[in-house]
Amino acid sequence: MNLKVGFLALSIVGLGFSAKAMAQTPPSACQAGPDFDSFEAGVASGRSLARQGWAGVSGDCLQLERFASILVDNAGRLMAPPGSSSYVLCRHSGIVAGVYEEVFNAWSSCRVEACVAGNFIGQLGGKLACDIALGFGPVHILRFLPALPATAFPLLSERCCGNAFDSELQQCLPGSSWNPVREYVCTPPSP
Repeated sequence: MNLKVGFLALSIVGLGFSAKAMAQTPPSACQAGPDFDSFEAGVASGRSLARQGWAGVSGDCLQLERFASILVDNAGRLMAPPGSSSYVLCRHSGIVAGVYEEVFNAWSSCRVEACVAGNFIGQLGGKLACDIALGFGPVHILRFLPALPATAFPLLSERCCGNAFDSELQQCLPGSSWNPVREYVCTPPSP
């Protein structure tokens, strides 16, 4: 019963962030037509996935690593198969964007260890980059990757993010190294 009440409360609180989600700019490959609609549907799914995960740990700041692990596992099961269309990849990109947004909304009330946040972002970004590379080739990765919320960068360790990203990439495409993509995922944009 407490879980249901907690989930309901978290969902109601999450509604307050919907204006922020609408203002989110999709990656360049997902900015028009059905791909845009697919991205937006993905954002809603990702936000819901993150809210459910947060409710699953009862919003307990002491369980941040478990929360991140649950989300990475769940998002990994939702990732696109090789050869997916841009519509499918935009939806998955939206899922990642929605998860990013809700995770950092939830974590903003906790003292997040920078390496926990960095590992989470690196893993999720690496999984998505791998799916995109398998679907369209490495040259198109940055066209589909969502940007992190600006509030994310003070919370994460670039080193831990980069290591987790590289680890995901090596599992998918051994011997690959995509420094520009890792930097896009793990490094704050220049002012």
